[in-house]
Amino acid sequence: MVIAVSASGTTPFTVAALQQAGSSGAVTIGVANNPGTALLKTAKFPILVETGRELIAGSTRMKAGTAQKVVLNLISSGIMLRLGRVYRGMMVNMLPTNAKLKRRAEAMVSQIADCDPAQAARALEEAEGEIKVAVLLTLGADTAEAETILRQYDGNLRRVFAELAKQKNPPAKTASVRKRDLAVEP
Repeated sequence: MVIAVSASGTTPFTVAALQQAGSSGAVTIGVANNPGTALLKTAKFPILVETGRELIAGSTRMKAGTAQKVVLNLISSGIMLRLGRVYRGMMVNMLPTNAKLKRRAEAMVSQIADCDPAQAARALEEAEGEIKVAVLLTLGADTAEAETILRQYDGNLRRVFAELAKQKNPPAKTASVRKRDLAVEP
């Protein structure tokens, strides 16, 4: 997939790159701020963000650039949701690489698994920072089981819990899920 961005929609190298990507079989998306432009005509999926003239001519960072950034944020957020990297509004694929992110990861595990922060911290340490694995650890799985379960559902924690909810006696809330509940089949 190639996403080409041009405020005018006529930037030659951007249009050429999108044409080349399309001829190579890539899915193409074009984001422009002017209707009927070459970029939008070239793209398989054109996105027009009609913002009108800039307050200061030639300063596309103002309206056009800001609007395009919103579009790109929406696309990337949608992709993260679709890939299962977000669970209940939390970025569960985040790697806690500093103290702030470690606290955030502990809060996520604590909230999702309904456990105390100390238990969440221990699980994250055992899971080597993998939030989804840590959640399943706090719910009774061991590391190998947690990794196997996540592989069965393409790493998608939402799908794991959806499968658990389909079982005969689904737990009333996430915290009541225990090891026996985690033995889900593909």
